[in-house]
Amino acid sequence: MALLMKKTLSTFAVSATFCAAAAAQSSVTLFGVVDLNLRAVDNARAGSLTTVSSSGMGSSVLGFRGTEDLGGGLQASFWIETGFFPDTGASASATKFWNRRTTLGLKSTRWGELRMGRDYTATFWNMPTYDPFSTNGVGASFNILPTPNIVPVATLTRADNMLAYYLPGNLGGVDGMLQYAFGEGDDDNKYAGGRLGYAAGPLSTAIAYGKTWTRTSTHVHLTDWGASWKFSAATLMGQIIHVRYGRYARTNYLVGATIPVGANAIRVSYLTSRFKGPTAIADDAQQFAIGYVHNLSRRTVLYTTASVLSNGRNGRFVLPSGPAVTAAHNGLQSKGVEFGMRHTF
Repeated sequence: MALLMKKTLSTFAVSATFCAAAAAQSSVTLFGVVDLNLRAVDNARAGSLTTVSSSGMGSSVLGFRGTEDLGGGLQASFWIETGFFPDTGASASATKFWNRRTTLGLKSTRWGELRMGRDYTATFWNMPTYDPFSTNGVGASFNILPTPNIVPVATLTRADNMLAYYLPGNLGGVDGMLQYAFGEGDDDNKYAGGRLGYAAGPLSTAIAYGKTWTRTSTHVHLTDWGASWKFSAATLMGQIIHVRYGRYARTNYLVGATIPVGANAIRVSYLTSRFKGPTAIADDAQQFAIGYVHNLSRRTVLYTTASVLSNGRNGRFVLPSGPAVTAAHNGLQSKGVEFGMRHTF
């Protein structure tokens, strides 16, 4: 009996060891963000609107990510993520359930990472990185899109059918990526771009370039340079985005700061946008935003933001969730304020 017990315990110990090793070699994580706010937007003569809205500080998402250690510094990974609107429960996309990121990758600590699928474009990475308000809410610079108003750019944020290479993370603060998205019969989804960055101590800076094909012989070229410097009293940041489409061009200039107040923070930014092209469609604009973030914990945040977006004579950019506008409202001023909460898990 004693011998049988000894063999049983020995078998259990070996099984437990193998299970522990397997758990250490692979992992799967469920993650998400829920962001809701009360938002009021006044679009001058177009009217005003108060709503319960989502994505005031960060997009509401649900996803799964996982890794498997293959040994020798090699790791396989996957990432699938969808966006949704918690104010209504609706999906963020009517055509793609996993609309945000769906990638499969192979990563080496020595050689970097090869990744495939739907992912952020190289030229998008700088936009949230060097904006105190990221790309969400009434304070985000994304309210004045950098792309010309003549042609929509499907790859401004993400691209489908992408093959990408990422530098390893052991290059002394240097990071970078090269990407190519196969149009697969639709040139509006064909994209090629790259990004090179450097971060060390208080400094962070990066430059990116991307080209998006269109169904015509004229294509969209986007260049984005951003930088930030972390002082003891504040983190200052700036960004220049230049987009060219034939004889049309837009340049956005952003300066901003995040000012710590204990465990909380004040956020402030100023954006000016300049359009070059036919006078009849010139739509210059500028935006000023200020906000406050109160951290209840590492995962739960309260925030408030106020902003004013002023259009030039032919512009009609507006803050999110406000009343619809038409050409009759060109030159309007859009004002907004939001009070919200974000929880991550």
